[in-house]
Parts: sequence; structure tokens; C-alpha cells
Amino acid sequence: MAIKASDVGKLRKMTGAGMMDCKNALTEANGNFEDATDILRKKGLEKAAKKADRQASQGLINIKINDNMDHAVMTEINCETDFVAKNEEFQTFTQDVANVALLNDTKEIDVLKTSKIEGELVGDRLTSLIAKIGENMTIKRLSNCNIENGLIEGYIHFNGSIGVLTVLKSESDNKEKLKELGKELCFQIAAQSPKYICSENIPTEIVDKEKEIFTDQIKTEEMKKPEGKKKPGNIITMIVEGKVKKFYKEVCLLEQSYVRESKQSISELVKQYETELGKEIHIERFERYELGE
Repeated sequence: MAIKASDVGKLRKMTGAGMMDCKNALTEANGNFEDATDILRKKGLEKAAKKADRQASQGLINIKINDNMDHAVMTEINCETDFVAKNEEFQTFTQDVANVALLNDTKEIDVLKTSKIEGELVGDRLTSLIAKIGENMTIKRLSNCNIENGLIEGYIHFNGSIGVLTVLKSESDNKEKLKELGKELCFQIAAQSPKYICSENIPTEIVDKEKEIFTDQIKTEEMKKPEGKKKPGNIITMIVEGKVKKFYKEVCLLEQSYVRESKQSISELVKQYETELGKEIHIERFERYELGE
């Protein structure tokens, strides 16, 4: 049967597929729009599968926090190029996925893909977007945070390349002050990339490995020195302990220097807010995403 140009245009508007793809699908479906849409989606699945091995390291990080600030999610969705990351349809999709994850309290990506956006499975919408835009895309990771007493604050770097969630626990009812501290901690985490909240959170094997490396470095240097100039064992131990403390200041949030005031530690900053509020504040958790890491 003859396919009208207006029908091709209508199907193209409905699906976003190319003109020839729409014409061929309508021809195959004998002019039936529903069947033609299914044909295009099946072809989209095939196209998406072919793109699955292509590296996707660009994209966007999104954060959604509920009105009570006691529940938040952070997602990273990747594409292949920065150009597509700026695409309005891709950006809308990433926002919708984060909203769905928050609404459904989703904790696993596989579960997220079976959730629905306006009646369509997230996984299916992702596949359709891959077929339409022509790049591989993946929902890379998802963090889901909850807190009973306290709040969650978030920060997204202006281009969506870094995202941070900070979970604060406190009995204080001064949400504005807690939010203020949470914002400062988010900035700190974004800028300084701590790995742990405090030194007690670092696994023993990691600390032991660092001590081993520091000790070997010093011994290597000492071997180059003539006899009588080498440091005794107790001095080497003290130097290693000093290097470990420096390591803690690099990787532990509470021991880092505050980016806005280098003479103040983050631990001291938290104590300052505790004094103002008259309540203890505990950093329960933080999550930091950097695009493509």
C-alpha cells in the first residue's frame, strides 16, 4: 500500500526515528501505527545492543532530595560524548530517572530499570533513547540515603560532573543551621575527595599497607647514606607515624583542613556548629560521584 508523507511525519513525531525508518516500518506494518511503532522499537533494541560495547564516560550526575530532607538519591547516567550530555532529551531522561528512584525508594539499578516513567519502563525508555540519539548510554550507579533524625544535603557541580550527598544525624530542630553545615561539607567533599569520615573507618589492611610503603621508602633512602649517618629504628618509626597522620588528613573528612579556612579542620567546623546548636552532630555517611570514574 502507498504510504502518505503525512503519516511518515506523524510516526516520526511519535517515535523520533528517521524518516526512512518510519516509512519502512509503516510499509511493513501495512500502515498500522501501533505495529509500526513496535517494529521501530524492535529495531531500536537491535541498534542499542550493537552500541552496548562502546565506552560511555560522559553524562550527568543527578540528585533528588525529598521535602523533609530525610531521603535522597543520587544517580549517574553515562553517554559517549559531552555533546549528548547537553542534549535536552537526555537531560530530561536523567532527571526523570532520579525522580522515579526517589519516589519508589529504589536501591538497585536492575529494579530501577523495571520502574516506569509515564507508563514506560525505564529500561525501555533508555533503549529507545539509545536508538534515537545513536550513542551508547548506561545507568551506571545509584545511591539511596535515608535518615530519621537529621537531614541530607546535596551538591551538584555546575556541569553535572561531580555530585555529593552528605547525611547528618542530630537531635537539633534547627534545620537551617544543619543545612548550612551540610552544604559546607558537600563543598569540602567535592573539592577534596575524602575517602572516609574518620581514621577509625579506614580498614586495617589499608593502614598497614600505607605503613609498609612509607617504611620501605624511608629504608630505601637510608640505604643510600654512609654508616653513622643512618637514622635509628625508633626515629624511622616516628617518621612513619608522622606520614600516616598526614595520610589521614588527606583521606579522612574530619581530619582535612577546611577549604574556606585552612587553619580550621572539618572536625573543628562540626564542633563549632554543635556549640551553636547545643546538640551533637554526626556525619553518618557521604557519597561522592565523579563522572566517569
